[in-house]
Amino acid sequence: MFVKTCDGWRQQMAWNAAADEDRFRADITLGHQWVLWAARQLSYQGITSTVPDMQVRPEFGERRAFRDQGDLYVGSCRVEVRSLQSRFTTPGSWPGRFVRVDLVSVFREKKDAGLFLFISRPTRSILGLRLRKGTWEIQRGVFDHRRQVARDWVVVGRDQLMTFEATIQYLHEKQAGL
Repeated sequence: MFVKTCDGWRQQMAWNAAADEDRFRADITLGHQWVLWAARQLSYQGITSTVPDMQVRPEFGERRAFRDQGDLYVGSCRVEVRSLQSRFTTPGSWPGRFVRVDLVSVFREKKDAGLFLFISRPTRSILGLRLRKGTWEIQRGVFDHRRQVARDWVVVGRDQLMTFEATIQYLHEKQAGL
C-alpha cells in the first residue's frame, strides 16, 4: 500500500505487532529511565515531583486496558518527558523548525499536560514546552523510518521551546500557585 507523506508517496509496510513488541518494551523502559533522570534534575533545582509506577501491558492485545498516566507530576501539573538522540542545548539549537510533540493518535490523552520536557541524550540538556491551546498544528504523513509507516504528528514551532532555566522558573511559579 502507498501512502501520501509530506515529501511524496511512500510504500507503507505491513505493521507486525509481535516483532514490534520487543522494541516497544525496550523503548518504554529506556523512556522511564529518562523520566527518573528528569525528576532528579528537577529536584536539584528545588522542584518536587512524583513519578507514577511504570505499568507495561502484558501483551499487545491488552494495550487498550493500559492508559498513559503521565510521565511525572509537579503538584497537579502533568509533565510529559521525551528523550531524544538529537543534539541540542538551547531552543535555537533545536534540529529543525518544528518540534514533534506527539502522535495525533495518542495526543488526546496527553493534551492536558501542563508541560513537556525534551531531553537530548547526547548533551543531557532539557528544554521545556508549555503547550497552549491554538499553538500547535498537525503535520500529516510524516514518514517514520524506524517503523516504516507514515504517521500524523502534533507539532509546534521551535520558538515555543523554553530553556531549562525558564522551565524551572515556570515550575517554581506553579508550585507557589502564581
